[in-house]
Amino acid sequence: DLRIQFCDVLGVRYSVLYWASAFGHLQVVRLILNTPLLRQRNQLESTFSTPRNYTPLFVSANNGHLEIVEELLKSGAKVDHGADQFGFTPLMRAV
Repeated sequence: DLRIQFCDVLGVRYSVLYWASAFGHLQVVRLILNTPLLRQRNQLESTFSTPRNYTPLFVSANNGHLEIVEELLKSGAKVDHGADQFGFTPLMRAV
């Protein structure tokens, strides 16, 4: 059973899914998305968002990682989940 891990950077808790999405590590994203724990929760945004509402979908869209965006959307990520401090949603960042 793969446990979802977090790391603290300057007092903000980031998930491994967040980092893999941000840096374009498609295989890691797929591995995490296929864990039973994550499928059971089915809460990508609330489980893995930062205090500024940065989600794995947000950072992958913002960084141009199309395949990861597609994987996250297939797994239930929402394009309109919360806006960042500038009012942008993942959908707005992708456009």
